[in-house]
This record gives sequence, C-alpha cells and structure tokens, in this order.
Amino acid sequence: MRQIRTKAELYQEADRLRLQLALPPFCKSEQAYARILEQPQIQVAFLSFQTPGLRGMCSPGQNGQEDIILLSNQLNSRERGFYAVHEWLHLCWHRSLGKSPFLCGEYRFPKQDSFLEWQANEGAAEIVMPWQQVLEFVQDTNPDLGNRNALIQLRLQLADQFGVSDRMASVRLESLRYEIACVMKGQPLHSIEPISAREQERRGVQVSSLEEKAQSLFAEELEYRRRLRNIDVF
Repeated sequence: MRQIRTKAELYQEADRLRLQLALPPFCKSEQAYARILEQPQIQVAFLSFQTPGLRGMCSPGQNGQEDIILLSNQLNSRERGFYAVHEWLHLCWHRSLGKSPFLCGEYRFPKQDSFLEWQANEGAAEIVMPWQQVLEFVQDTNPDLGNRNALIQLRLQLADQFGVSDRMASVRLESLRYEIACVMKGQPLHSIEPISAREQERRGVQVSSLEEKAQSLFAEELEYRRRLRNIDVF
C-alpha cells in the first residue's frame, strides 16, 4: 500500500478495497462480513477470548498458509462485519511490517501501533459506512443538531441504515463531525474534504462533539426539570 498521509487518502484506499469486495453504495454490515468470508486464502473463526475487551485479531499466513482472522464469539450480527473488515485491512495493508499478530478491541493493548489501528478503524468504518453515503443520509434527514432527541434519532436511524450497532453509528458520527458540519452549512458534498481530528487541530478548525452536545443537552434538560420541581406554586 502506498504511504497514507491524510484521511482523504485513507478513504481512497478503503474505497478501492470496497470495490474489490463488490459492495453496493448502501449496504448492511453483514454483507461486508459475507464478502470477507469469500476472500481466498483467509480462514475466519470465532473464539471465546479471555483477554478483556478483545474483539478480534489476525495473523498473516506464512509459506503459503492461509491468513487467520479470529473474532470474539460475543460479537452480534451488527458488530462482526466491522471487526472482520478491520482485521482484513490489517492483512491487506500491514502484513509486511512485521507487527503481527494484530489485536483489536475496546482498549489499547501493549505494543499496539496506534497509527496502524487508526488506519484499520477508519478504513473499516469507510467500507462499512462510506463517508459520502453517511453525509447524504444526514443531508436527506436534515436533523436539528441542537436537539438531543434529534441527535439520538439520527444515530439510531444511521445504525439501522447500515446494519451496525448504536455504538458504531455514534463513533462514525463523531469521526465525521467536521464533514457533517460542512454539509449542514450547505456546502456541496463534492467540495468537502475529509480531514482528521489532528489535521483539524493543525488548521485551527473547531467543531463541537455531537456526543458531548447530546450529553450537554441532556444535562440541561435534567437541570430544567429539577428547577421546575423546586418552583413553589401559590
């Protein structure tokens, strides 16, 4: 794989592999999982991992042997597609780096390369939930991002649209919060450049976290209700 320097370049590489998997623009994550199972020279199995938070791991085959992808047997049908693609991307992009086996989970593991994990995470998100399709969905639904219920509804609708978990939809919305802000301001989709959080910081771009905004609105609502309860009625 050519050296990736930006989020836009990463998405281009992921989209190229998405074409290799023959996935339609809008599809459920289970379709991505099924495509991984069809890939040659790859064996996929489920295990009961003893390591807390471990969701998947992979190891490139040696001397003509099959590549191995192991997934947690605790994953449900809305989760396994993302993690299968994540491990597959390690095999596609990182097999020659001598850093296998690759571990993926809810926590950072010892000796884990955070940059390679970022690539696999963002790449898998792009394959399962392509950024332009996510923005088109947001554009069509036109949610009120200042309303907590609207934010929650957007997250749930997005999860159903792509067949992913609520948590995965939430993480994807956070990852695309800059691009979502652009489209909500009326910027044409074709003119939006996806940029990473680090690049946003370098350029001085500040976009509020959608998750933090929802939590803040919830806290404000709780405070408002508390004050109502304390009002004396004469």
